Amino acid sequence: MGRVISLEGRDRITLGRQPPTADISVSLRHAQMYRNRDGSFTIIDHHSYSGTFVNDRRLSKAQRLSIGDRIRIGRFEFIFKPNRLEEILPGLSIDAKNLRKEIGKSRNLLQDVSIFIPAGKFVAIVGESGCGKSTLMKTLNGLDPATGGTVYVVEKDRHYDLYDCYDAFRNQFGYVPQEDIIHRELKVAEALNYAAKLRMPDDVSDAEREARIDDVLGMLDLRTKRSQKIVTLSGGERKRVSIAVELLSGPSLLFLDEASSGLDPHHEAELMDRLKQLSQKGHTVILVTHATQNITKCDLVAFMAREHANTRKGVIQSGYLVYYGSPSNALNFFGVNYFDEIYAILENPSDNWKRLYRKSSSSKTVEKHRSQKQVDRRSSAFLQLLTLIKRNINVITRDKISLILMLLVAPAVGLLSAVFWRHGIFSSEGGPYGGDAELAITNLFVAAIICCITGAVSSMREIVKERDIYQRERMVSLQIVPYVLSKTFVAIILSLYQAAVFLFIIMISGGWPVTFNIILQVYLTLFLATLAGMMQGLLISALAPNQNVAPLLLIIVLVLQLVFGGIIPERDHGPFTNTVTSGLSAITTTKWTFESMVTLSGVGSCVAKDSCWNMSSSERDILSDQYKADKCSCAGPTLFEKCSFPGIREYYSPSIDESEPPKPEKLQDPGDPPAQPSEPRRSDIKSVGAWTNAWQQYQDDMKTWSDMMDEYHSQIKAYQGNLSTYEKDVNDYTEKYKKWQEDRSRAIGKAEGLINTMKQNYGHAFEVNIIFNWGIVFAIIAAIFVALLGIQRLKDQF
Repeated sequence: MGRVISLEGRDRITLGRQPPTADISVSLRHAQMYRNRDGSFTIIDHHSYSGTFVNDRRLSKAQRLSIGDRIRIGRFEFIFKPNRLEEILPGLSIDAKNLRKEIGKSRNLLQDVSIFIPAGKFVAIVGESGCGKSTLMKTLNGLDPATGGTVYVVEKDRHYDLYDCYDAFRNQFGYVPQEDIIHRELKVAEALNYAAKLRMPDDVSDAEREARIDDVLGMLDLRTKRSQKIVTLSGGERKRVSIAVELLSGPSLLFLDEASSGLDPHHEAELMDRLKQLSQKGHTVILVTHATQNITKCDLVAFMAREHANTRKGVIQSGYLVYYGSPSNALNFFGVNYFDEIYAILENPSDNWKRLYRKSSSSKTVEKHRSQKQVDRRSSAFLQLLTLIKRNINVITRDKISLILMLLVAPAVGLLSAVFWRHGIFSSEGGPYGGDAELAITNLFVAAIICCITGAVSSMREIVKERDIYQRERMVSLQIVPYVLSKTFVAIILSLYQAAVFLFIIMISGGWPVTFNIILQVYLTLFLATLAGMMQGLLISALAPNQNVAPLLLIIVLVLQLVFGGIIPERDHGPFTNTVTSGLSAITTTKWTFESMVTLSGVGSCVAKDSCWNMSSSERDILSDQYKADKCSCAGPTLFEKCSFPGIREYYSPSIDESEPPKPEKLQDPGDPPAQPSEPRRSDIKSVGAWTNAWQQYQDDMKTWSDMMDEYHSQIKAYQGNLSTYEKDVNDYTEKYKKWQEDRSRAIGKAEGLINTMKQNYGHAFEVNIIFNWGIVFAIIAAIFVALLGIQRLKDQF
């Protein structure tokens, strides 16, 4: 029995840590007990870091205590007795019974393995590759529960089903996977400090945390390395740093998976000596290894084997425990002189060795259904978030080369795209330095896709590169929301920078935007586009099984962004295909960014506001030039004057502003010739004198008529001359009018044709609701954030 805490005469007692010597896995005010009116006691947890357990059940509310109840606080356990608490001295053992790990119906990775690991022992699990060493370890520490059999944690004479009571013991387990669980860019002390902040209670002071780090460094002989970058350490030293991370919380059991893998003989021996020292200080150390050179330093060794020949449906079975005992007895058991020879011996049927081993030991079969219960720790999510953000920034800034490359990606890619930007690209003027609607549209799409690409490339490895670190920290204390938020925070910072770089390059190379309001809106659009790319990169990183797969997944995402980003004109491919493409386009962030950029640039704003272009083509074709001139700004003969569509004046013709050629003045027809006078008739005149006079008058009239006829003939001759000139003038007028009309029609037709083509292809982007588009992009970002939370949570099950 350990300490006794008296409750005599005390109505209220606080259970917690007493700095500076107490266990830092216990919170300062961990739990409180108070006396009820009837003299009994009630206990309540104070939102502690590792939880308060009564009879292996975590407290979620106040609970009345009964005599004999067991109270667990951190690594300490007490029995409640009348007016006192009696401590049960710690000392955890592992007792596994008939473990099986079945994969489907045909394969079993563990063959009814039973093993007892005493407290304070250094135990090695040895065997060739694929024999089930790591599988056994993960079933023993609860990381990957067995499908059959039971794992008991033994404290004193009490047996606790590990899978049922996992949350009560998880803070007493340390686990060092084969891959390092540290960020190599950090210094040793920095890595341990961040790990301590994530694993220790929030109320641990800086002095307590620093003291614990110093103790662990001293325990592993790393004090001289505390200010050294981890990347510069040897393999053995890096592995000791990973072990130091686990020792920060003072675990009772320490599991190491292939910790000596890749080490030279000297560093392997040094590591084994350190592990032996840890076991001598009270830690139970369980090491998975295939190396046998230093196996004699262990207290116990378990040899695992797999079948080398099996006719059962061609399935090779593994997970046979063929020996468990002291290293020295192993040589006698297998009848060899050296441990390396055991591997050759195990090529014989493993089942035979298993039966031979079973004859020399006894086991008790326990069949019990279990379920792993995992309860999140109550450490502050906000403090975890701050710690993770600081660590992320530190990791980024420590790797100078990667930092420089990350900062140069945006300006480098932006400058490459700037080749196609130029001043006047949005102008309505033509010529080599005038406006160009197609180039402007293309450049705006390139700006949108570049934001997505640079963002995704910058973050596509952020989660997968620290997969092993995440899994281990998740096992002990890490909460998913702070972790994803910390990655998102760094993504926001980088997006702010990259968007500013892109905007600056566009402004100096394209002469746009020019007003503060538009500059602000363009910056926000580019920022959201870059952040969306960053979040897609994080999603890729979360989905990728390793860093090599991430770029391949990125290619798929970028192809979707290019195909459904809005630059390729939509075509009718049938109802089903149209529905699919519309759905994919709706979740493509580049589409919404592209549309916002087009609207902000004003490329098609004049067209969007023109009533004539809101008509159908058939309605627009029957409009007169006069109607277009009066009602339309981007159609008809006045479009070159009123319309600001980029490059529209490329098709301008002077005939647009010229009047219609004057028609030649029509010739005056000379008319009919004068009538000839009639000769007088004698029968009408009674006297000779009157007839003589009449005849004389006739003679005079004839002379006058003859003169008139001469004049008429002169007029006819002049008319015939003028008629030839007139016909030539009419021909000239006809040619001039035809050319004038053709020039005008060609200029207006080409201009209207350009507008019509661009409107058909990109009219959907000419005038959009910018705020609505921002909202869609933000919603996609939020959806990706939620997906990241779900994916990371699913990883807990694998």
